Amino acid sequence: LNIYYSEAIRLAKCIIRHQDNALTDGSQKKRVPLFWIDMSRLFEVYALGLLQTHYPNQILFQVKGNYETQCDYLHIGEGIVLDAKYKIWYSTYNGRRNHVKSLIADVREISAYARDECFLKLMNKDVKNPICIIIHPDKETTKLATVLFDSVRNNKIEGYKDFYRLGIDL
Repeated sequence: LNIYYSEAIRLAKCIIRHQDNALTDGSQKKRVPLFWIDMSRLFEVYALGLLQTHYPNQILFQVKGNYETQCDYLHIGEGIVLDAKYKIWYSTYNGRRNHVKSLIADVREISAYARDECFLKLMNKDVKNPICIIIHPDKETTKLATVLFDSVRNNKIEGYKDFYRLGIDL
């Protein structure tokens, strides 16, 4: 486990156990709503750890672009735009109507990142149309593949050019 996660995990356990984070003996209990844990942010950081482990010095995180945009990850060597979405339904998505609006919104967001000149300058200069990948939680996936594109090839998002899903196990 990454050493940077140890403090986050300790604090999360305190919140889940409804205990105070202060330097006390732990006997004082407080009621802390579980929604105080920003699971989307926690998932982003978890995915970042996996990406940096597999692709050292190739992943940029929370990159700022034009007009206050901010991309989750850029794979600068391969010219890939990645965005983490803490949405469980991506693992079983099959075009169901109740998730189409959310999918379209996500595709539009990532498409904007893939056309942002700030991001394109950071990536390989030969990249004109970056591959776009949505990273999501998936119970069936055991680890992040060593070759990113090979792992998403079978998870193409139909109807969109160079858009893929990548499930990672929590």
